[in-house]
Amino acid sequence: MKTTNRFVAATLLALICASLTGCAPFPFYSKNAIHSQRLDTPPPGKALVNFHMPSEWGGKVTVPIFKDDGELIGALIGGSEFQYACDPGSQVFIGFADTPQQFKGLVNEPGDVVGSIAVLQADVSPDKIYDVVIDISMGWSMPAIYLSPVTKGSDRRQELPKFEKRERKVSSGLLKSESYEQYSEKESIRIAGIKRDFVSGVKNDRLRHLNADDCR
Repeated sequence: MKTTNRFVAATLLALICASLTGCAPFPFYSKNAIHSQRLDTPPPGKALVNFHMPSEWGGKVTVPIFKDDGELIGALIGGSEFQYACDPGSQVFIGFADTPQQFKGLVNEPGDVVGSIAVLQADVSPDKIYDVVIDISMGWSMPAIYLSPVTKGSDRRQELPKFEKRERKVSSGLLKSESYEQYSEKESIRIAGIKRDFVSGVKNDRLRHLNADDCR
């Protein structure tokens, strides 16, 4: 019985460590992130979407940000901000925590989705600024990730200056390196499955929304 209890305790400890530190983090943020000065206005005719990750809770958790067409556009770590200048209109953003290595076997078919997934549909206007906060909480086997839109009536809007003070690293994208291409290709089937499930499938009720009038 004591041996069993020790095994259960060790297993739970491993799962908690996986949740807090991320067992398979996005592998090349430090080498591939394009660091830049923070933009205060969008480029002419573009919308500017600011992804904020002000909290460093969760240790080494890294969150890649994809578009629904499979393009890997950026990534965040704790205490960072990613600014994405995009065309006005409808945009779909996908973020997730990488699946811990010991759970890779849970993917039974190509396109099956395992792990904490967050999907945001944004309708953005030209020459406007929008904000999205990456929220992280402890999950059973990995961090739970949320793309939380800062909407027009959100209390978090007044916290944005405080967030930006914490976000010491600002990036505008990722270098298209060999590791970038490898990671994008590896995740392409997963992104297609996420789009299928969240945008028009069985998980559509978990799709979050950012409206055109939710700008600063």
